[in-house]
Amino acid sequence: MNVLFATATDLSRGGGDVEHILGIAQGFSQAGNDVSVVCRAAPLEPPDRVRFVVSQGRSTTMSVVKAGRTAVTRAREVRPDLVYVRPFPGDGLFLRALPKSVPVVAELNTIVGAETMVARSRTAAVVATASLGLVLRRATAWLGVTDEVLEAGRRIARTTRPSFLVKNGYSPERAPPPGTRSHEPRLLMMGFERAWHGADRAVDLLPLVPGARLRLIGSTGSSVARALRSRAGQLGVADRLTIEPWCDGDELRSELAGATLGIGPLAMDRKNMRQAQPIKTRLYLGAGLPVLANYDDPIIGDRPFHPSVPSSDLGDLASIVEDLLRHAGDVGPAARAFALRELTWRQAAEETLVTLDAIVRRVR
Repeated sequence: MNVLFATATDLSRGGGDVEHILGIAQGFSQAGNDVSVVCRAAPLEPPDRVRFVVSQGRSTTMSVVKAGRTAVTRAREVRPDLVYVRPFPGDGLFLRALPKSVPVVAELNTIVGAETMVARSRTAAVVATASLGLVLRRATAWLGVTDEVLEAGRRIARTTRPSFLVKNGYSPERAPPPGTRSHEPRLLMMGFERAWHGADRAVDLLPLVPGARLRLIGSTGSSVARALRSRAGQLGVADRLTIEPWCDGDELRSELAGATLGIGPLAMDRKNMRQAQPIKTRLYLGAGLPVLANYDDPIIGDRPFHPSVPSSDLGDLASIVEDLLRHAGDVGPAARAFALRELTWRQAAEETLVTLDAIVRRVR
């Protein structure tokens, strides 16, 4: 199958959305498909056998406009069997230029209006929601990371399409090999700057979990990092908080190997969500770490190494942390085995391809 991905995302930066695009695209390619990705910037280490078409403009707005034009041009060149869209403002305009015979799959990974309002402004949220509505109405089918975001899509589009869950995954090579864990309780949170990451709640847990140390991986000089350091000082736990810059390769494997427990997003409620499929939690599990998270994951569910904790109460979360730490040695191997069996990007891509093939056959 010839698949064209269209996104205005800068794939040279880190983050779960970037890893998702690259993981699915590489999985499609490994399965023998012809894959092109239109993006604002190509990844620093491109996956094998995936072609990247860069549409960099002089500004974010111009990059978005150029991404749409480039996607149309690329579609005319390669005549894809399917266009896979990660919705971005303005993409509804370029989709209108595609032949009606080309199936379009729109992927939903968040409640766009709620997230944009938290991250930017009410006006930006209105624009993003209206743009998404155009895409969803043009799409042949929708893929969503949760039933919750698919339902939000139906409200935005004021219609419906065939809808399917899409799985997030992780790359096993990014995880460290099995080894002996430290007996010291070391908590790890990768990515902490967004409000819904809930890093403030992770810091607030430290006084409630005796001896625990917390490592945050992200932007060390950001205003959020400064606020978290200040908060830790007020709580008297500044010596137990460490903030490190983004890392990958051996440095990332070292961070994972040195941790006892991984922390997923703790504040999805701040963007009115109760369900999620965070990519970092899959990497934690692949590294043999139990995970603390207070949302429902439709793929992982409620398991000893990933308990479903629908609460933001610090006492409840601290109790779960202490229980996971007590049993980390027992549940860690099960977490790693589950991730390898169910959560790799290759498996996610193969399952998604079955869905996409059915969509293409239905259209034809």
